Amino acid sequence: MTLDFESKLGNISPNFVDRFESLVKSLSQFGGGAESARYTSGKSFSSAYELYIYAFFLGLASDRTYEMIAEEKKSKFMEIKHWKPAALKDQLIACAIGEAGIDLFQLQFAEEDSQVQTVVREVRDIIESYANGGLQLISEKFEENPDARHDDDFFLKLMLEFQKSD
Repeated sequence: MTLDFESKLGNISPNFVDRFESLVKSLSQFGGGAESARYTSGKSFSSAYELYIYAFFLGLASDRTYEMIAEEKKSKFMEIKHWKPAALKDQLIACAIGEAGIDLFQLQFAEEDSQVQTVVREVRDIIESYANGGLQLISEKFEENPDARHDDDFFLKLMLEFQKSD
């Protein structure tokens, strides 16, 4: 992977559809704050990007995507390069690259910055599609069973629902 490609991936600030804003804010510490505040305010995730990572992997595991249209209002998360833990962030990016079917070997020979930018946009679109699909799935589950919000194991059970057996 070229250094330019890696840095451009790190600069991705993925979007979520505004219709999920109240869900994101109700489940996570949004816009900063101490991790300890998560416990006093009853949040399931200490930061919004942790929920976004979870939603991405839930969307991927359930094969649930959400096609974002240009007219929809969207909100951005902080740049991916600031997400932690780094290993999980890197796994998310690797999965998105794999889903896109990007040939990293060929990409290293790209002569134009526009080629790299196109691939970065494709990775961003895949991340957004699966993450918003995961958020939609969480929203639907809460609509089906409002008490699920109070189940400490909800997110584990939901992911296990889509666990693939070999």
